[in-house]
Amino acid sequence: MGRISESDAKRIEKDGQEELYRGAYNIGKVGIERTYEDALRGQPGFSVLEVTAGGRPVRYLESTPSVPGKNLTLSIDLNLQKVVEKAFGAEAGAMIAIDPSTGEILAFVSKPTYDPNLFLNGIDYDTWNQLNTSPRKPLLNRAMRGIYPIGSTYKPFMALAGLQYGVITPSTTINDQGVYELGGHKFRDAAKVHKGILDLRRSITVSSDIYYYKLAHDLGAERIHDFMEPWGFGQLTGIDLLGEQQGILPNAAWKEKQYKKPWLVGDTISLGIGQGYNAFTLLQLAHAVATVVDADFMREACGYLRRFKHIMDKLAKVVNLPRTPTDVPFFFKDTGMILFHKCHTTGGRADNVIVLPEQIVKTERQLHRFIFKTGIRHRLSATGLIQRIIDIYS
Repeated sequence: MGRISESDAKRIEKDGQEELYRGAYNIGKVGIERTYEDALRGQPGFSVLEVTAGGRPVRYLESTPSVPGKNLTLSIDLNLQKVVEKAFGAEAGAMIAIDPSTGEILAFVSKPTYDPNLFLNGIDYDTWNQLNTSPRKPLLNRAMRGIYPIGSTYKPFMALAGLQYGVITPSTTINDQGVYELGGHKFRDAAKVHKGILDLRRSITVSSDIYYYKLAHDLGAERIHDFMEPWGFGQLTGIDLLGEQQGILPNAAWKEKQYKKPWLVGDTISLGIGQGYNAFTLLQLAHAVATVVDADFMREACGYLRRFKHIMDKLAKVVNLPRTPTDVPFFFKDTGMILFHKCHTTGGRADNVIVLPEQIVKTERQLHRFIFKTGIRHRLSATGLIQRIIDIYS
């Protein structure tokens, strides 16, 4: 909340809301207060009085009571929010906790922060200058406005990309000697140690840079881009807060537009470890991880298929498969297949594979985006991600 400024007054006038703010001094500036200003504001009341020539009230002629704004219930868990804020102490950073089953945000912390009450009646110049010029940037919402290369947290998604495109299998191994050479250039592991023979599971366990340098090179920038986009990397999540940054999910077209330069093979290597031109918000990372760990995905996706089976029958052939240890639905872009474990259109049936005809590209992409963008999301234990990936492809 803050004092109505000149720019606020112009916006109010433009929106034809002068009557709503007559006599008001404050308005929602940022965050929930800004997004839901219209709902929280309510309707002002007024009274018409008869007064004497000296201004003394004589009687009420007319009165219209004010209407309070609506109550707003947040998904934030106050106790969790307090625990996170306390845990940060004086450190800078951000943390977002999402309930994977609902998508609700339980904690949303950016540190350091500031006292919003400073703005309530108009902030003084010295305090504003101190906040605005501080090297610790307390005004920056690091959770959704800071964009960063997210490092090794990107590797599980790279593993999924490699598996989807058939570039690797769970048993694909390399000998990590601490360096990956390409075109005479050496890309080194940040840990500066040799990690030896690694398969997919081990590559995640020891966080091998070398494994993912090679995987990025084998995948190529375009396939990495196309795989990561539906997970929300470099895309707005649509959170109901103003000011969310989109970040950068790079590929050749992006570099050409941004720098007027062609994409180089060397640009691809660092993408594999979440570095290079990658620049995402922490909210995007949290959203992607929540997508991975949503247990309700299978139930909701199966319900979707049951409800629209008469449509799907026109688009796809449903075939039964033997039961597998897989419990993760997954979209295979190249083949147009979606595997749903325990997804039964009738009781007791085996797992189904939906095989979309290649020529139905538009429908395929619509279904692809439906699954990833509408709250029908995957669920995995974050710590069990690689085991589940291996289960899918074993």
